[in-house]
Amino acid sequence: MGFIETVGYASAIVAADYALKAANVRLVRMESVIGVGKSIGVTAYFCGDVAAVQAAIDAAKRAVAPLGTVVAAHVIANVDAEVREKLIDC
Repeated sequence: MGFIETVGYASAIVAADYALKAANVRLVRMESVIGVGKSIGVTAYFCGDVAAVQAAIDAAKRAVAPLGTVVAAHVIANVDAEVREKLIDC
């Protein structure tokens, strides 16, 4: 499982598009929250094998980095069953 969090919905769409084109992963959810300063934080969650998810997240970061909107990005190998069940449905 991997995720990328951006400021703004447009950045998240660009990140998801690049991630999905870069590797054989599945977009399982996009989550929006209103953060500090009323900015919208959007997190895109991806599932697939670890190497594919890493390639997808790397591509997403490269695509969105010039915009300066990446807040966080991470890949978690072997996600705990409870996290998988309750939070991301991978």
